[in-house]
Amino acid sequence: MKDNCERIFKEAARYARMPDEAIADHFKTSIKDENKKIKILRGEIEGMPVAFPVLEKDSYVGEGSFGVVSMYRELISHKLLSIKLLNDGLDNSSEEMRSCRKTRTSLAHCFLGDSIVMNRGIGQLEGNVVECLDYVPGKNLHEFLEYDAPSVQEEVFLAYDIAKGLEDLHNRNLIYRDLKPKNIIVSKIKKNKSYKATIIDLGLIINLKNYKEKIEAKTSPYGSMGSTPPEAFLFDNPTSEKEFKKMALAYDAYSFGITLAKMFGYKIWMPQSDGTCLSFDNTRYTFEGRSFEKDLIAALKRNEKILIDFKDNTPKEIIGIIEGLTHLDWHERLTVNEAKAAIGRLL
Repeated sequence: MKDNCERIFKEAARYARMPDEAIADHFKTSIKDENKKIKILRGEIEGMPVAFPVLEKDSYVGEGSFGVVSMYRELISHKLLSIKLLNDGLDNSSEEMRSCRKTRTSLAHCFLGDSIVMNRGIGQLEGNVVECLDYVPGKNLHEFLEYDAPSVQEEVFLAYDIAKGLEDLHNRNLIYRDLKPKNIIVSKIKKNKSYKATIIDLGLIINLKNYKEKIEAKTSPYGSMGSTPPEAFLFDNPTSEKEFKKMALAYDAYSFGITLAKMFGYKIWMPQSDGTCLSFDNTRYTFEGRSFEKDLIAALKRNEKILIDFKDNTPKEIIGIIEGLTHLDWHERLTVNEAKAAIGRLL
């Protein structure tokens, strides 16, 4: 495998010295559809200029805050890639976003774990800034839950995959910060007719050092409001390194709990001081003079907890795990490692 990678990189380095037209001509005979245009993806691997010929397979795979994603086949290794046309004004709009981009660049071609998409780095495609990741086939978790009606046991296996992915990132002192069903792809494994979950979209990944700088700068959290824990809005900043790390990693634990609540539950609610409940479906809106952020912090101060309408067949162990992960006080919150161990006992 390593020898094959070295061969591919060596070829890509050789093509980097050639003009785009010459590279495209070299691969033209291998393309059946003459109307398809070969494009040249240029970038660097460990400081070495490289060029990869790519052929567009699907002009639209998905879209996020940072750009539109298309699927391409890379013609040296024939690997499928998800190439995101970056909204450079947003992705490079602040010190935090530049730190995230720097972190992603440092992780290019690094194996982060079986449950994390492989990031191939940032480059140029026809003069546009793009980010490349391995293409992961399947449906996002939101679509999978809606259309495939998985069994409880299948959901437990997927929960374990997600926990393992987060644990692998945490072992590298990285925080994902944007876990939600739409950032998880569920792939079908034909061999044993099972499913595999892979965390994709590394746009907000950040290391502990840069996250501490963000907290000290007191800049508003990015990511999905409903998956953001209250301490991120309060800019909690423990003085000891050990406590800060615990708090920082608890961000992903909370998001994981909300994701599991969407897998095993029907509805998620936040209790209000007047005895009513605010649906998490309303996290994007400010209404009746209230905001989701303020209500979340108020619930924390009242020592209340997130309320979840669970499906009737949800195992009591899973309910306990979710309640532990969604604890509003990060000091008391279940860690990703603890959740993974508990889920593992159900496999």
